[in-house]
Amino acid sequence: MEVFLAEYGLSTEEGLALMSLAEALLRVPDAETSDALIEDKIAPADWKRHKGRSKSSLVNMSTRGLMLTGGVLGRRDPA
Repeated sequence: MEVFLAEYGLSTEEGLALMSLAEALLRVPDAETSDALIEDKIAPADWKRHKGRSKSSLVNMSTRGLMLTGGVLGRRDPA
């Protein structure tokens, strides 16, 4: 966890997005709102700038997952 926090600290846009997402998901009333919140926080962030920067393979794989998720959400058509 410490290595993940070192890569995604609150001094980064992506770290702030993850922190606000974690806090907000505790309070959302339904799945639709959760989905919208996740899309709002994950899609616009620049996850690529974190790619391969950590010594931890777990953090680097998490970064790839966030890149993939952001890419998929960024290509969705607005409903």
